[in-house]
Amino acid sequence: MMWFHQHQEATLRTIFKQITTAGESHWYIILGLLLFIIFRKHLPKVASQGALLASSVVVSGIAALLFKTTFGRARPKLFLSDGIYGFNFFEIEHAWISFPSGHSATAFSVAMVLALCYPRWRWFWFAGGALIAFSRLILTQHYLSDVIAGSILGAFSTLLLYHHIFKATLHAPTNAKEL
Repeated sequence: MMWFHQHQEATLRTIFKQITTAGESHWYIILGLLLFIIFRKHLPKVASQGALLASSVVVSGIAALLFKTTFGRARPKLFLSDGIYGFNFFEIEHAWISFPSGHSATAFSVAMVLALCYPRWRWFWFAGGALIAFSRLILTQHYLSDVIAGSILGAFSTLLLYHHIFKATLHAPTNAKEL
């Protein structure tokens, strides 16, 4: 982390600031809801994919927020500026809600949804999720453990939703009208 902080060029930082915006949950919640609303009558499989996308991002986001406020882990900026490293349980101040990474949870939630819906491209989806998660390290917003925990949380919560709620509708026989 110190290396990332000390060896950043402005161009690299600008690029990764753009990449990290792809980990913001509102994009996927809105897209998922739109897919569900628009296609629920005529393309129920697409609507179900949208519902899985929105719900998995919401569930992983709520779980990440609960963990963040419970653990109250200091963000790297506190370590870099004041040498503060540790936990301040049940803290809600932004500087103390590092664990787990919400952007990583969102990125891997989305990657898992796409991998389940379009498995042929799964490595591409997971590479995209990893790039977004890595951006949080480059920008020194999170520690590696924050990013790993967020990524696992996003993927796992999506798998739970998929297996318990969405599996039957996503893998229903495709109707010729849907093509």
